[in-house]
Amino acid sequence: MFDKTSNLTKVSMNILRENSKEYRTNLFADFILTKIGLDSRTVIEIADCENFFVVKGITDSKDILDLNEIKNDFINKFPNLFDEKKLLNTIDLIKYGENIKPPDKMEFQLYNSENCFFEKKDLENLEENHDKIENLIILSQFPFGYSLNMGRLFYYYGKHITYNLEDHLLFENLKLVIPNSDFEKKFEIYVSNYPNDSLKSNILDCFDFNFTWIINELNKVDLSDEIIKAKTDHDFLKRKVENFYLF
Repeated sequence: MFDKTSNLTKVSMNILRENSKEYRTNLFADFILTKIGLDSRTVIEIADCENFFVVKGITDSKDILDLNEIKNDFINKFPNLFDEKKLLNTIDLIKYGENIKPPDKMEFQLYNSENCFFEKKDLENLEENHDKIENLIILSQFPFGYSLNMGRLFYYYGKHITYNLEDHLLFENLKLVIPNSDFEKKFEIYVSNYPNDSLKSNILDCFDFNFTWIINELNKVDLSDEIIKAKTDHDFLKRKVENFYLF
């Protein structure tokens, strides 16, 4: 049963502020992920400790990375993220060749905004409080560092559904449960002041829950754009579904 009152983690808006710790930490998590592969089963989490990164992760890949080399490549690609601060080292805690079970389903809270991962008011007021003091240690956050099979595909498809609802429904936010199978029973949606059983039925009628096209589109983009250009999001996720309607 879908829990309408569950508390979902809200990502820090600092990830959209260039040169913030959140910005570079999540960028680095995805940068490492691209060296392993989006099609792997991988979770990479980064702790930014000012002048060094702790990289913790688990992957089914058996190809061991040279994190020092990857760190240097990252600095060369994004030199403006460090300025006078020198990234001295990385501590590698990645486990390789692990048998990882992908999630059966994921639950998200999404918003009616240009990038539905973030509230509209936060995107509009992004420059406010940009001098706020950050925590001494910053952790990367989902979906950054997570491969497609570890919940990221569910996240993308949930955004695709949300963008299609914007033309038909007045809402500030919604909650979705995206499963990996048995969609008729396991898919859930909750929007305040709307008959959610009817909404669920309409979505199941019009969306095929085929994630293949999203994988194909992701092969055409730079994954770092999800943070660098996060105020607008990927255009392909906003593709309209034909004959979608609400009673």
